[in-house]
Amino acid sequence: MIIGQAPPPKAAAERLPQPKRPGPMEPKVFTRFLKPDAYIPNLVATEKAEILQELVSVLKHPGLENECRCVHELLLAREQVGTTALGKGLAVPHARTAFVTGLSVVIGRSIPGVSYGAPDRKPVHIFFLVLGPNEDPSQLYLSFLSTIVKVFKTRAMKRRLLSAASFEEMVGMLEDALASE
Repeated sequence: MIIGQAPPPKAAAERLPQPKRPGPMEPKVFTRFLKPDAYIPNLVATEKAEILQELVSVLKHPGLENECRCVHELLLAREQVGTTALGKGLAVPHARTAFVTGLSVVIGRSIPGVSYGAPDRKPVHIFFLVLGPNEDPSQLYLSFLSTIVKVFKTRAMKRRLLSAASFEEMVGMLEDALASE
């Protein structure tokens, strides 16, 4: 639409093809974005801003300190719009940013849990930090978020991931949960 131009009539807008919403990923596609060096098995932070900082710190590379600070501020701003805690012990802080060129995922685990403003008012134990590029024609970002929601339909998944002894065991649990859906 051109600025100053009226939107198309409703009937015409309904005839336009609607973009397809991405669905959940296949288990192996989902887990290929999970990396052992982007897994924090024992988060030490106890507050939302600190948790976000701890998750973002995994992304630090020499010379990228300013970018990490900007990503942290972006995530804090996103939390001001509405919490990314979904309930059932899960939070998925996420944003699109020019600071990444592909899907970036960090998983953190807090055994005692963190008050994070979850809708069920329960502490959050599992965090999936998901960053996607501003331009994402394949919609990997949305598909990944959709897959996380699918995996965490029950509280049992949180308990299982909290009991995982290693990164590999956690990934196996996630693959199994997705394969059984």
